[in-house]
Amino acid sequence: MAPDEDLLLLHSLRHALPLVALVVAATLGTTPVAASSDGIWVSRSYVRSLPASGTPWTTLVNIANQNPIPGNATLIDQDSVHSRNTMATALVAVRLDSNTLRAHVRDAIKRVKGTEASSSLPENRLLQLGRNLPGYVIAADLIQLSSFDPSFDASFRSWIGGLRTKVFEGTFRTLANADEHDPGNWGAYDGAARATIAAYLGDTTDLARSAAAMRSYTSGVHDGRWDFRPTVHDMSWECSYPNTAGYVPINNACTRSGHNLDGIMPLDMARGGGYRWAPTYTSYPRENLTGRVIEAEILYHAGYTDVYHWGSTALGRASAALHRMDALDGRWFESDALAHRIVATRLGVTGWDLSTRARGRAVAGVDWTFR
Repeated sequence: MAPDEDLLLLHSLRHALPLVALVVAATLGTTPVAASSDGIWVSRSYVRSLPASGTPWTTLVNIANQNPIPGNATLIDQDSVHSRNTMATALVAVRLDSNTLRAHVRDAIKRVKGTEASSSLPENRLLQLGRNLPGYVIAADLIQLSSFDPSFDASFRSWIGGLRTKVFEGTFRTLANADEHDPGNWGAYDGAARATIAAYLGDTTDLARSAAAMRSYTSGVHDGRWDFRPTVHDMSWECSYPNTAGYVPINNACTRSGHNLDGIMPLDMARGGGYRWAPTYTSYPRENLTGRVIEAEILYHAGYTDVYHWGSTALGRASAALHRMDALDGRWFESDALAHRIVATRLGVTGWDLSTRARGRAVAGVDWTFR
């Protein structure tokens, strides 16, 4: 798809749907329709219907066949693959209806419970938790830990419930606060973790708070929720720059010197440097998008089925911005990024030439479950 076609596609989606007014109150969000009772990330009945063949399936099986599950079994390694490998094993357990693999998943989760208390790099704790928790919680949901091992599930629920508001080092202090106030990639992954935990616990009040944060994040309305830290990050990628009072996490439609900035995530774009054209490559906008898309997918299954249309398809516009910039530097879009596959599925985008495989942090099997 040509760069202008990205804009036209999402422009048409934007005008085909009514705009919904932003709800600023933290306890409110879009009213959900009935939530799925068959999985917080993907329906178990759907998983059982998927083919036990092909490259994505083989990749999952190769992981599930390893004992122990590969990766660093801890919550405090922000680059560990153990959490998503645990989720991969859980997907195979459901597809094969294997109690042996369910036990494998449960034991992997047991090994990481409590590891957040380590003193290693405590200043990075919110990023570490945000990247790792979703995979473990989704894995527990997939294997139906509540019925497979009710005793452990009770302690697991108490533990993850407390992690949402447990105070750690750093600017934003808690997962919930980062979800609601950090517009960068840390807040994105923390939002994913917070929403996943709330969905697992059936905590509709906390899910509504997470939905309100997502609604604000995507809305492009200046509600004062998102922390603007000019001493930390250059905000020159903002549409409103140099008026920094107008900060929003995802740019609305705008241009500068003839260059399209619609869908740009200003804070993480600035990790590659201040505004210039062509932009200096940085992976942080893709990381941000990944975290918020995972959060959106959890909300989608919790009944917020219009989440991908919030903010005039803001998450789609963010993907499209990376796709446009790929013409400048082939590293921007990353056709195998799991976020793009999920966004394309939910918005019906067909022109992004996505890879047949999908990769990214926090969750596994996207190229198998999103077909």
